[in-house]
Amino acid sequence: MQTADLILIPLLDGTFSLAQVDQIADGTVRLFLSTQTAKPHTPPKQLWPDDVIAVITLDTDTINWAVIGYETVPRIPVSPVNAQPQDPAIAEALANAINGLYPWDGFPDPTFFNSFLRDPATRPVRARFAADFPTPDT
Repeated sequence: MQTADLILIPLLDGTFSLAQVDQIADGTVRLFLSTQTAKPHTPPKQLWPDDVIAVITLDTDTINWAVIGYETVPRIPVSPVNAQPQDPAIAEALANAINGLYPWDGFPDPTFFNSFLRDPATRPVRARFAADFPTPDT
């Protein structure tokens, strides 16, 4: 894995969220999560600054998602917030929440995902809350 690699993060609907390696340092990787989705075997697509909605840091040795190519990394200001490495499961949950496939308030702290957003006050357009999901029949 190297800077500029494009990565596919699996989503619950069988598609993938397109992410990109922004930086690798000290055993961690900073990923840009985008609003773009892709189907399996999709050719790489460049991310533009407006595509990048969230930033997450992971340990480099925990990532096992498919690298599908590389493109120029969008240059955007990135705040040092959430520089602590997260579990890849958090990145997958965040990608699914960005795409409305997992509740935005699905963690004990209902604002947990906000801290990964480029603009913490602006949730993704497709984000849904737990109340928006059907309740299982009991």
